[in-house]
Amino acid sequence: MRAIANFIMAGRLQAMLVAASSSVLSLLLPPITAVLAYVGAGALMLVTLRLGPTEGARVMGGALLATGLFAWLALGQPVPVVIATLILWLPAWVLATLLRGSQSLSWTLQLATAMALLGVLLAHVLVGDLAARWREILQPLGELASQQADLNQEQVQALVYQVANLMTGAVAATLLLGLLLSLALARGWQALLYNPGGFRLEFHTLALPGWMGAMALACLLGARFVAGEAGALLLQIGLVALVPFLFVGLAVAHATAARLGLKPAWLVALYVLLLFLPQALVLVVVLGVLDGWFRFRRNASGTGAA
Repeated sequence: MRAIANFIMAGRLQAMLVAASSSVLSLLLPPITAVLAYVGAGALMLVTLRLGPTEGARVMGGALLATGLFAWLALGQPVPVVIATLILWLPAWVLATLLRGSQSLSWTLQLATAMALLGVLLAHVLVGDLAARWREILQPLGELASQQADLNQEQVQALVYQVANLMTGAVAATLLLGLLLSLALARGWQALLYNPGGFRLEFHTLALPGWMGAMALACLLGARFVAGEAGALLLQIGLVALVPFLFVGLAVAHATAARLGLKPAWLVALYVLLLFLPQALVLVVVLGVLDGWFRFRRNASGTGAA
């Protein structure tokens, strides 16, 4: 990890190379290679955090040109690739700029969530009936699933309807999750090179206000009693608003493991469970929400969470 971070910070061209190559390689075998796109965003964020938004914008512009050139040579259609890359890189650059200015990881996560929620609201305003659009896209997949799972037409329509109501929020939540992972990677790289141990302390004390968790849960609960597009919007808002609490839950787990002197194998086991057991993911998110109300680390150690 240190070698990659050193290479990124060795010069503007090196940073462009890492960002562009990561973006290009992420297209080779999706979704397996898709995670590489967040490495590229992390490289852009590292430059912005360390050298400022102007240098970050220069790296982003040069890397976008390189990505577009490759897409033109390989696919003949650079515009969709450049737009998809910019959708990730532009908010990544904004978040890194905000974190550099505020020096508050908690505040940056709140702003990132607000940006994602604003994107969901704008999509509903500009596109209209998003669920209907998603049903058109998902209908062929639903029919394929009916053949594989022996579902009748009524069951297929119900499944497509449920998934379509969730899709806009799921896309926004996935993008937000990727951005926050990229931000954590960039902040970790920055600490590794310039402030050893700094990110560990920053992450261990990460906390979010209790009202955010209450809002997310209220939206999810309200979605059960509100029908139509309004109910779908509440469901999507709740889903997106819960994403940053995954990081808070992990922060509680890491801080607790450090306080109790647990071996790293315990945290490795936790991440394995998160990859293969959805219930574990839900439990970590719930832990993050509860921490907003009960401040477990303050109660356990006698110190407040920043």
